[in-house]
Amino acid sequence: MGYEVGSEECRVSDVFYMISAPEEAACRSLLDEKCIEHKDVFDVAAVAAAPVCPCFDADDLDRAAVDVESGSYTFESTMTCTGSDSDSNGIVYTDTSRGYPILMGYEVRSDSCRKSDMFFVTSASENSVCKSLISSKCIEHSRIFDAAAAAVTPPE
Repeated sequence: MGYEVGSEECRVSDVFYMISAPEEAACRSLLDEKCIEHKDVFDVAAVAAAPVCPCFDADDLDRAAVDVESGSYTFESTMTCTGSDSDSNGIVYTDTSRGYPILMGYEVRSDSCRKSDMFFVTSASENSVCKSLISSKCIEHSRIFDAAAAAVTPPE
């Protein structure tokens, strides 16, 4: 759906028309005028269409930091803010209160993300957003994660 002007052609929805140079100039002018006139609408639509991480948001990661800081969970330092392998990064901890371990937290891999035990395949743009969120929260909450890692690492 939509309108587009190309070199000697224009498009209305999925129908292309061959046009002359003067018609192309008139179409471009009309589109430019309407883009300016409705800029606010298009800006809102662009923000709404911006990619998001399908597994978690900043609030989820902040709550994970609070969970880790509480000491109520087993902190997985090898899987937090360094990743369990070169293609993953996350904030991961385990709930053992039920007598068996339940992996909790958030992780992003090369083509997926995880919330607790649910994995989602991600597009490149979604993956980028997920990685950015994890990285920024790892920096923001580094004091909490460093303290939790020190608590689970036996002194040498």
